[in-house]
Amino acid sequence: LIPISRTATMGNAVMVSADNPAKNLAELIAAVRANPGEFTCGSSGTCEDLYFRLNVIDLHMPSLRQRPEDILTLADQLLARSFVSTGRKARPLNDAAKQAIQGYGWPGNIRELKNALERAAILCTGDQVTIEDLPDRVLEHTQSGFPSQLPLAALTQSDISLEDIEKQHIRHVLSTATTLEEAAGILGINLSTLWRKRRRYGLE
Repeated sequence: LIPISRTATMGNAVMVSADNPAKNLAELIAAVRANPGEFTCGSSGTCEDLYFRLNVIDLHMPSLRQRPEDILTLADQLLARSFVSTGRKARPLNDAAKQAIQGYGWPGNIRELKNALERAAILCTGDQVTIEDLPDRVLEHTQSGFPSQLPLAALTQSDISLEDIEKQHIRHVLSTATTLEEAAGILGINLSTLWRKRRRYGLE
C-alpha cells in the first residue's frame, strides 16, 4: 500500500530498474463496496487513509436492486454473451424466468447475475431459458410468495392486511440489503423510521 499511497500523493512512481521517478504514468481507478465511514481494516486506518488519498472524483454505482429497470436489459446481454462463450445456440428467457430475475434481490450484484445466466446457458435444453435453468436460490425466492410479486387479486383479499404486506416487504428488503442504510434507501424511508418498523414487526 505504501507505493500506491505515495504515487497517489506525489503523482509519480519509480519504474523497475529505473533510477528516477516518472510522472503521470497512469490514472488510478479504485472501487470499494463500503461507505467511507465503514472501513474495517484494523486500527491502523491504512485503508481509510488510502481511500482519502485516491478519492478525487467519487462515483456512486447503485446496486442492481436499486435499479430494477436495468436488470432485464443486462440479463439479455449477459445471456447472449454466455451462449457465445459456451458455443451454444442463443435462446431467449421465457416470461417466468424474466419475472424471477426481475424479482430476485441479487445481493451479489452483476457478478451473481452473470454467473446465474452462464449457468442457465449451459443447462438450457429447450427453445427458451426457463426458471428451472436458474440457480435454486432464485427459484426458492420466486416460490416463497413474496407479496409484491403476487397477483393483484391476492393482494386485495380481505385476509391480507396492508400491515402484513409491509412487514413481508421490509423483511424481504432486509434479507437482501447489505446494510440498514441501504435497506432504508430501497424502502424510501429514513433510518430512524426503519428502526421503528423493525421493532414494531419484530424484525430485529
